[in-house]
Amino acid sequence: MTGENNKTKLEVDEIKEKLKGIPSVTINGEYYGYLYSCKECQNEILIKTNDGRYGNLGPFYCPVCSAHYYATIDDNNPEPSLYVASYGEQPASLLDCTGRKRSEEIPLLYKAF
Repeated sequence: MTGENNKTKLEVDEIKEKLKGIPSVTINGEYYGYLYSCKECQNEILIKTNDGRYGNLGPFYCPVCSAHYYATIDDNNPEPSLYVASYGEQPASLLDCTGRKRSEEIPLLYKAF
């Protein structure tokens, strides 16, 4: 179910229907959907978002355990990935200057119509 920009409206609606019971958070509106596993409570959460300002989406809380995260998006890409890091860390890139993983890349699940 990941990364295919050519999904039909019916396919996107079916994905959304399957995810109805999953806790969700919306950042800047809903255009893209991502499935993320919270690092604190291990629950899957649906992150709904739009393009960010220069890719920055901002902070959000896990709707289950209130863990604090920060999100950015690769909004110059037709199938943008979402990057999530613990709040206080810089998620703008996947790796820091030493090659250490800085944030988690989440592939696009769906793009709304």
